[in-house]
Amino acid sequence: MEKMYILIAFLFPAFIPEYNHIAVPQRQEVVLSTTSCSITNLTIDNVSGCQDNGTADPFDDFFTADILVEFVDPPATGQLRVELGEDAMSGGGLLSIDVGDIADPGSHTFEAIRVKADGDTTEIPVSFSAAPSCRETITNGPAVSNCSGSLPCEITGVTIDNISVCNNNGTADASDDFFTARVSVSFFNPRQPVICALSREVMPCPAAELLLCRLAA
Repeated sequence: MEKMYILIAFLFPAFIPEYNHIAVPQRQEVVLSTTSCSITNLTIDNVSGCQDNGTADPFDDFFTADILVEFVDPPATGQLRVELGEDAMSGGGLLSIDVGDIADPGSHTFEAIRVKADGDTTEIPVSFSAAPSCRETITNGPAVSNCSGSLPCEITGVTIDNISVCNNNGTADASDDFFTARVSVSFFNPRQPVICALSREVMPCPAAELLLCRLAA
């Protein structure tokens, strides 16, 4: 008995998707912090007495101190640094160290740091440069008073402006004519101010002390 094969054609509708209407998920990357850096303790030790920096200027007086910084999970790059701008001063010990050069994995001591001697409580921020949020500040450091002698009075500048026109003082007498002006005097370390007058304009200024300064010079 022979087998017969009958080919039957079935028709199906073709479906072609419109790819421009298909939402394709976009790849997103979330970068998580790889460090939980924290400065856990700051200690000031070996505090010296005031040094006048070889001048009579009390504003450059300083003392030296060691600053112990204790931390956990520091960043792998950048520097550990004592920040300038508060009470730390340049000219003393090193104010920064590369993280890779820190010998102790959990602490570092900055030695002989210069600190302002102005009688106020010391404030010094310490931070890791590669992790700006990993930052703490010494807020209760020692208050060391300055030790320079008092500076003499010094005139640093004089300017005249706001000059008026001549006023005849209501008379025909030329000898009592006048004009007014504003005289600005810049000075340093004045004593008790007095009242002085210049061309009918009265203003507070340390006139007597300015005279003493000129005589002293």
